[in-house]
Amino acid sequence: MMAATESTSNRLEDSTDPIRILFWNAHKHDLCEEISLLAKELLVDIVVLLEYGGDPKSYLLWLQQRADSRFAIPDHISSRFLVLSRIPSPDFEEVYPSSRFSIRRFRHQNQFALLALFHGYDPINYNIDNRSRLAREMSRDLREVMKLHQTNKALIVGDFNLNPYDSVMNDVTGLNAMMTKSCVAKGARKFDGRAYDYFYNPMWSFLGDLSPGAPGSIYYKGYQGDYGWNIFDQVLLHHSLTSSLLDVQIIHRQDGIPLANKRGHPNAKLSDHFPLLVALRR
Repeated sequence: MMAATESTSNRLEDSTDPIRILFWNAHKHDLCEEISLLAKELLVDIVVLLEYGGDPKSYLLWLQQRADSRFAIPDHISSRFLVLSRIPSPDFEEVYPSSRFSIRRFRHQNQFALLALFHGYDPINYNIDNRSRLAREMSRDLREVMKLHQTNKALIVGDFNLNPYDSVMNDVTGLNAMMTKSCVAKGARKFDGRAYDYFYNPMWSFLGDLSPGAPGSIYYKGYQGDYGWNIFDQVLLHHSLTSSLLDVQIIHRQDGIPLANKRGHPNAKLSDHFPLLVALRR
């Protein structure tokens, strides 16, 4: 295995370089080699894996030897998500563990921010009402943690098992997430005399043939909906972080990794999901 290159390590020290977060639902597969290659080629700082197969220590070893020796596994209580970070700050201290989501605190531009990781109920075993209920509970808990830690800087990354257009994503008492930056510029909207902060959902831009890359993050045709392509893997940002968002990509093509099959769908031999890359201003 190759050690991290000097150029990769030096670039890490550049304060103008973005914080890059890679999220992937591994579909219970051992993807140590693929993750280490993606982390190296995409200059990833934070790796978040869901439904991963294999030993966490093996992922860490591959990342340390192939991408950067500074990768470590931050302390955690929730075992649903495997988080690996190569930088000491943000250190991703877990401040709220739950069975389906985990909230971590990190330092962003000399302030504390929150990263919420979410795994929604799957559409095979749960109808839209139950999936929406869980998302609403996560949103409520996140807002309480934001108050507790006195920050409105928050982003949510995960496999929502919902599409951007599902009602709970936009509902004021749900995620309250809008499709454009201009839609959230006002900051909040009121319902029943209470103000609810907006979240921005950039994933609307990835639906269908005019997407800059793949037309979705997962190809699924089931009895809960016959859409074909879906955007189940999403990132939402509190409106205060929209100016910090530099890039979002659904990674469907990468040299040396057969992410897609001949039809352009996610390669089920690796995962039925494509990875998601998020870049934030440091």
